[in-house]
Amino acid sequence: MFKSKTVFVIGAGASFELGFPLGSGLKDRIGDLSDFYFDYAKLIRGDELVQQALHMSYKAAGRDGNLAYRAGRAMKSALPLAISIDNYLEAHSTDEHAQIVGKLAIVRAILEAEGNTRLTTGRGRSSIDFSDTTLQGSWLTRLIRNLTEGVKREDTDDLFQNVGFITFNYDRSLEEFLWRALQTYYGMTEQRAAEIVGMQVVYHAYGSVGRLPWQSGGGPEAPYGEKVSATTLLELSKRIQTFSEQIDNAHHSAMIERLSEARTVVFLGFGFLEQNMQLLELQGLHAAERVYATALGFSRSDCDVITERIREVLIDELVPVELRNDLTAARLFDEYSRSITQ
Repeated sequence: MFKSKTVFVIGAGASFELGFPLGSGLKDRIGDLSDFYFDYAKLIRGDELVQQALHMSYKAAGRDGNLAYRAGRAMKSALPLAISIDNYLEAHSTDEHAQIVGKLAIVRAILEAEGNTRLTTGRGRSSIDFSDTTLQGSWLTRLIRNLTEGVKREDTDDLFQNVGFITFNYDRSLEEFLWRALQTYYGMTEQRAAEIVGMQVVYHAYGSVGRLPWQSGGGPEAPYGEKVSATTLLELSKRIQTFSEQIDNAHHSAMIERLSEARTVVFLGFGFLEQNMQLLELQGLHAAERVYATALGFSRSDCDVITERIREVLIDELVPVELRNDLTAARLFDEYSRSITQ
């Protein structure tokens, strides 16, 4: 269990351990989904489901769908030049057609990627093989081990008391994994596991691809990794937010408040893009006493820059930062699990 308030900041590199694409791979897939080309009204390129959702939306509004299809083709051409899909949508924040196409393609790509993980092998706790090599090699398995260490079944109400999550990923793998893992480890019912995981708010910085069927609350529902209808896809796309849309809302304020209370901050698979770092900037009091972070593949010089930027974000130029450019998210847990959980 975690003895002090800890916040995990999660990026694409962490989901990569489950088989999700990194930012470049996601961009490529979104470009392919948005590259609409027709031959005598027959769709030749681009995704049929996204195209159907666009057709429904534009027809209902009495607008020309070709505006969206042109925006999609332009996105396909431009994405190789973008740092991320989030940066592209922010750069085109005044282009409503690019926003609609981009958000639809994001939802379609993420649900598709969820469907290719080991968490979709079937329904119910008995259908997930937690000895699977991919799951065993992920940071999520390390997380559940640390969360449950020394915690009896009757004490699980407090399981997430000191742990918070801020994710810059659209997928719901964290929530789905925790829900399924608790059922298996403690022999819980689906409802009881849902209650416990529901006590923990996972802050999705740019939104997520929908509410899971076992989660309470409002908004459109999307089973993990399953294909949805064009109507549902359109509704789900409205949950995706750009930097400008997120920076002023209550969700962002709550996210920052949680980060400001953390004594330990852990960055996992995070790319430290400036737009994302700005979303994490604290404006007032902070409690951070130690920071652990992966920076796999970054040069030593860039690591120095990132370390200073982390300190600026947490408004503490003296906070100790363990930044490792040789470790994955899982390996960071292997080396620092005792330190992180203090």
